[in-house]
Amino acid sequence: MAKENNERSIEIQSESMDDIMGKQPTWILRRGITVFCMVIVALLIGTWLIHYPDTVTVPVIITSTNPPIEFIAPSGGRIQSFLVKNQQKVEPGDYLVILENPVNTYSIKRLHSLIHLLDSSLKFQIEPGLYDANISNLGVLEQPYHRLIQSVKKYRLFCSTTFENEMIKNLNRQIKLLDSQLIKLKSKASIDSFNLTLSQITGDYDSLRLTLKENSPDEFDKAGEQLLNNKQTSINKETVLSVIRIEIARLEQHIWESRMTEKKEEQDLLDKTNEAAKDLIKQFEIWEKTYVLKSSSTGTVLVWKNWSSGQSVEAGEIVLSIKPDKAERVFGKATIAIENPGRIKVNQKVLIKLQSFPYPEFGVLTGKIRSISGTSANGKCILEIDLTKGLRTNYNRQLPLTYGMTGTAEIITEDKRLLERLIAPLR
Repeated sequence: MAKENNERSIEIQSESMDDIMGKQPTWILRRGITVFCMVIVALLIGTWLIHYPDTVTVPVIITSTNPPIEFIAPSGGRIQSFLVKNQQKVEPGDYLVILENPVNTYSIKRLHSLIHLLDSSLKFQIEPGLYDANISNLGVLEQPYHRLIQSVKKYRLFCSTTFENEMIKNLNRQIKLLDSQLIKLKSKASIDSFNLTLSQITGDYDSLRLTLKENSPDEFDKAGEQLLNNKQTSINKETVLSVIRIEIARLEQHIWESRMTEKKEEQDLLDKTNEAAKDLIKQFEIWEKTYVLKSSSTGTVLVWKNWSSGQSVEAGEIVLSIKPDKAERVFGKATIAIENPGRIKVNQKVLIKLQSFPYPEFGVLTGKIRSISGTSANGKCILEIDLTKGLRTNYNRQLPLTYGMTGTAEIITEDKRLLERLIAPLR
């Protein structure tokens, strides 16, 4: 009996415990819901506050408004003379490199001086000493050079010849003497003309007297004879005057013809000299294009390899560059192929990392897009990027401008919140 009572008591206690354990306290439920809501709110606030940009990475090259000018070997071979050093200042027309060729370098320098003084519009005797020098070892330029020298010598010889001048002076002296005789004969002719007039008046008077029988026929005949003599003398004087005038005209014509012949001969010689000069200049320019690298602007030489005389160079190989001295604006240029052109816009921020200056050590260049070219047929466009601080990085380090600076540009297209990125796929 006692045993049954004990079992009954245990069953009653078990049922009471089950009731207590099966019922969840309300405060635990309230706190759990509160914590869960706080976590959700915290996540939402975090996704709203956290934001980062979208970027488009493209290759970029740093250039300028006056980029360095590359000088490419026009032909292959050895370097005969390397005439400049790195960072050397040069002027337009300066020789930089002469490739191996049959022409001696010293001879080229002398011929180069001659070429610069040649001017087909000038008479070549103005620099007589220049053409007296004998320049040898000119190779392919030997023939046009000697042709010019021979032409110049013939021209100078003609100009120095005094035969024509002496002949013209002699003719002028003859004309002067004839002019003097002409003046004297004109004076005598005037007197003879007066005597003839007087004789005519006297003859008329004697004729009247003979009619009136105031003089004899012999006196009348004598007066008539005198009149005829005076007429003959006057005619003779006019004939001599005409002869002298014709001789003066002939001499003047001879002088004119001599001068025209002289001018024609001089012009022919000068034309041949000009033609020879132009031919030499043309052949010299061909030689320069084949064997010489020549400066085309004022600037500073940039040598990318330790070149020296005797080294070999291949045709088309970049030997050196010249950085112009003019003020320049440095900017970046990038080519980009995009499917959605609307992502790239003017004034978007750009971060540039240069390959030759690692960004962990030197930092990055900052800039913004200045312009966007129209999309080409191949789906690409060119971006011009302004460097807001020039070549000064965000580490405040000034980088030198060197030719061929390349890297990558990260274009910040749009700054989005994390919440927007999570919701975007659900839209």
